[in-house]
This record gives sequence, C-alpha cells and structure tokens, in this order.
Amino acid sequence: MVRSLLQRARWYLNAQRRAQKLGVRFYRRITFKVPSLLYCDKVLIKIATDDEGSKGDFINIFLDDCYQLEKIKARNMKQPVVVDVGANVGLFCIAARNHLPTATIYAYEPNGRIVPLLAKNTEKLDVRWEQKAVGGSRGRVSMVDEGNSNRARTASDRGSVEQITLEDVVERVGGRIDVLKLDCEGAEWGMLQDEQAWRNVSAVTMEYHCWAKPGSTHGEFADELRRLGFVPVSHRSYREVGMLFALKGP
Repeated sequence: MVRSLLQRARWYLNAQRRAQKLGVRFYRRITFKVPSLLYCDKVLIKIATDDEGSKGDFINIFLDDCYQLEKIKARNMKQPVVVDVGANVGLFCIAARNHLPTATIYAYEPNGRIVPLLAKNTEKLDVRWEQKAVGGSRGRVSMVDEGNSNRARTASDRGSVEQITLEDVVERVGGRIDVLKLDCEGAEWGMLQDEQAWRNVSAVTMEYHCWAKPGSTHGEFADELRRLGFVPVSHRSYREVGMLFALKGP
C-alpha cells in the first residue's frame, strides 16, 4: 500500500504513541531494534527472535496495529477466546495478551524451527500452543522454510507436520472463537470452505495471500468472507497481500 505524505505522518505519530505506551524507542524503521525485554499485562518477559523478519513483524503488530487489536479491545469482550493460526515466534500472542488480559489464547505454529521461540516468548502468558498446521483438510504436510521464518509455508505433499482443519480448532478450544487471527501463508484459502467452523467465529483479523490462489483478487477474498456472514471493517491491500479485519454480521 502506497501512503500519502499525510498518511505517513499520521502513521508515524500513531507508531510513536504505541511505542511510548510499550516503553520502547522508535524513530525510524531502518534503525529500530526489537526490544529484548517487554512488559506484557504487568509481566516482564524476554523476547527471543530468530531473524530480520521478526523486526518487521514487531513493527507491524505492535506499532502499526495491523491486526486491529485496539478496535478489538474497544469491543469490551469478557473472557474472549483468541486463536492465533500461524503464530511464528508469538508476537501476536504477546500483543493480544496486552490488549485482552482476560483472554484465553490458543496458538498454532507448524514450523519446528521456531516453535521453541514461541514457547519461550509465551511461557509467562498462559498461551496454549500446539505445533500443528491448520488448513482446508486433515493430513500431513511439509514446511517450505527458506529465508525469514515469517515467510515459511506448508506444502501439500506428505511430510512430518500434522495438519488439522478450522473445524478441529473450534472443537479443541471449546466450540467458539471470539477472535481468529490468521497468517498462514496461503492456507487460509482452504479454510474458507469450512463453512460450519466459521459459524462459530465472531471476528477474524488476518493477512491473506492472493498468490496462493492464482488469478484471485483482493475483492474476491473479501466477498468470500461476506459469503460466510462477515462484514469487513478494515481492508488494506498491497500487490498480492492484504490485511482484513471483519466481524460476524447480525
């Protein structure tokens, strides 16, 4: 997404405000360093990261609020169930705990290389994680893990990683998901066919990937969520990637 000068200025002021609230320093993207310590829900935690991708993720999740956690917090949900599919090293889990201190948080991450970091980053935050992929069907998949871990994705050929469906996730977390966060590098398309599972989801905040379904458009993905009964609240797109926050309609 190309921002105007006014939009960039507004983004910078918001990023500064959020950084100050977190107690971290932020001047420019290029010079920013992920803090090694961070207070989360009054608990001081050590943050372990793996590569340059974590820097971009930290800025996007905490300073840009790309998953719209401020808007989700404003809904004043009591003891919400939050599910993080594609948890990576756990930065969204940390941010979700900060904004939603009474939430029950479940995380799914298939990449065995970074699961130890997910476990370390969330051990004080009562996050229930599993090393599993979530997709459109049950089975076993392999990881395509080249470069930064936040770009790793699953491949449909038989591998060593168990894949479950969104319906399985709903059952595992007790029958309902108040906030579903998705960032699973293309696997989200398969989940859209699991209509029964989506009936038990109240809000979805996600990154989606048009490249995973050749010929698809940003409008098509939003239309698929509308078909499932959701109303888009915020929708940003750039080339073949989009960020979308939607709520279940009346």
